[in-house]
Amino acid sequence: MKKSLYSSSFRLLSSFAGVCLLVAFSACNKNVINKATVDGQRITNTCDSFKEDINALMQANANNTTLVVAQNDNTEFAAGMHLEPGQFEVKNDTLYFRLMQDLDYRKYMTKGIAIHVDGKFRAQEHLKELESAAEGKLGTLIIDMAYHQQNGAPYFLYKMPVDANISGKSISLTFSVMKYKKGQVKKVFCNTVEMPLGPIEPACCNDVPWEYSETSSVIQLPDIKIPDQKYRYKGFIGFMDMIFAMNSDVTNKEEMQQVINRVQTFDSLGYKVSTIDIKGFASQGGTEDYNLKLSDRRVKAVGKDLEKFYAAKTGLTIEAKGFGEDWERFQTYTRSANNLSEGDKSAVMEIYNEPISADEKEAKLRKLSSWDSLVTSVLQYCRHTFVNFSFEYKPDMMYTENYATATPVLAPELLNNVALKQMTVGKFKAGEDIQKGLKVLNLLINNNKKPNLYAMRSTYYFGNNDITNAIKDIESAISLDKTNSQFALTALAYKTKIASSYTLNERIALLDQYNEYTASTPGDKNLAMNRVVMMDKIGFISGALAEYENLMKSEQSAASYNNRGVAKLKTNRFTEAEADFMDAIEKDAKLAEPYFNLALVYAYRGLPEQTMQNLDKAIGNNGKMKSLIASNPVFNNLLTNNPGFSKYK
Repeated sequence: MKKSLYSSSFRLLSSFAGVCLLVAFSACNKNVINKATVDGQRITNTCDSFKEDINALMQANANNTTLVVAQNDNTEFAAGMHLEPGQFEVKNDTLYFRLMQDLDYRKYMTKGIAIHVDGKFRAQEHLKELESAAEGKLGTLIIDMAYHQQNGAPYFLYKMPVDANISGKSISLTFSVMKYKKGQVKKVFCNTVEMPLGPIEPACCNDVPWEYSETSSVIQLPDIKIPDQKYRYKGFIGFMDMIFAMNSDVTNKEEMQQVINRVQTFDSLGYKVSTIDIKGFASQGGTEDYNLKLSDRRVKAVGKDLEKFYAAKTGLTIEAKGFGEDWERFQTYTRSANNLSEGDKSAVMEIYNEPISADEKEAKLRKLSSWDSLVTSVLQYCRHTFVNFSFEYKPDMMYTENYATATPVLAPELLNNVALKQMTVGKFKAGEDIQKGLKVLNLLINNNKKPNLYAMRSTYYFGNNDITNAIKDIESAISLDKTNSQFALTALAYKTKIASSYTLNERIALLDQYNEYTASTPGDKNLAMNRVVMMDKIGFISGALAEYENLMKSEQSAASYNNRGVAKLKTNRFTEAEADFMDAIEKDAKLAEPYFNLALVYAYRGLPEQTMQNLDKAIGNNGKMKSLIASNPVFNNLLTNNPGFSKYK
């Protein structure tokens, strides 16, 4: 059966809408029913020939407990109700359907002859105790000459009265032949004997076709109380760039004290210095060897001042090295110098780029007319020592990544926007940046395994439609806090989202859990809504629809309209389902699910343009919806045969 779900002529069991078609034929005698001329041939019909016709009907419809997705573009029929062979719809207490291959009624429709089609319904085995009417009879359809003429064009459409709630129940049909005279039955040619036409079990208990086709219910998350989590940066780099006088290795004591004071402030906030990296430099005045030694003396001078403060610190790494003349800063500052003309800059850079020694370059630079300006705007800034302080947050592990930009240690923004900054992450809310939230929570959880962090991250996974990881996280939260009933309710909601992947018994077990929780918290609307979705998921459609009516007396939300539409979709009430999805959109045009479900309705009917319009809107509201299209059997025909659908592959 599952293999056929992917065939080009995809068929869904009739409980696609909750209805299974069974056909019966009579135990016949040899009495002549009538004589007729069909297509120029004279035919004598007997009960034996009627039995043969019914046998042929059964063989032709051997798999006709199915719904057939339209294979044609039926746009011209959009204003009315068009059904293709094998399609069903329940509308206004009438079951409309066409068989895959039908009886040739023309040879029976002579004066006084009518065929009765009687229907019975019965509940699915696992729901018999829940259904208010587990089994019963439907109305009788009397097909005589007048009825057939009225309903035979452009195709013969069965219109069977429905006097009971058949939602989610299987139906059997029996055919019998009657002789009428003056409106009264005068003779029953064949006593009916019910015979199955195709599988007896409804679709919900075998292949779960609508679930398999991924209708989209809106699952309500419980109002789970997850406290916001405050966190800081893991660390940052603050730097100091001390300028020295020419030929000097004496530090600026005032500047050094300011830096040490700021470092102490960071320390009091929990940001401890882990490493200090000191790099000393000299300007291009003097020989290269002299300047290397000078830069080394400057490094030692800065290090000596810092050691006074850090003498008692343990585990601190200080790296220090002199690098001599700073030619990298030389070229950078030359290019940006305001007191040098473009010609002066070109002359300086020409010497800088010559393949000669540093001392030879300096000798040439001294001969330039712009030398004094070069000393003022460039060389004095090359007499410096650069110190990087690496800070790490130590009091607890509630931090994320390092602040990315190295910043002057005395800069106000490093204190105010980094060291003093406390950031907050909370549970997912619509419109938030999911990836940003996941990134933060991944880092937090890596450093601290707290139940509220797992629960919080699970809401982001759910918002990202990653239900597997959402369930994994909430179960991790439960394992760390077994007394938290809200975590258990959240896990139940997540599992409801993917309940179609569970066995029937597993789904029934989930519904049992809902029944327990709703009994203890009757006023929880989100819980009540999810419970009704789970009733739908086990095939208890009649009960689900009744519950939706009760819920919607007090709250007619977009979610409730959408979810009721899904239940109606599963009971072949396509017209009513379409109306519910449209009402859901009117309530919340940003909700993706009703657009997606409308696309299913229109694909079933054979309306490609309307199907694509609604798929585009669904994807526009939630890009994850696109991943449901190519794997969805309802869209197979359009994906295969309609060029416009290539964008969804």
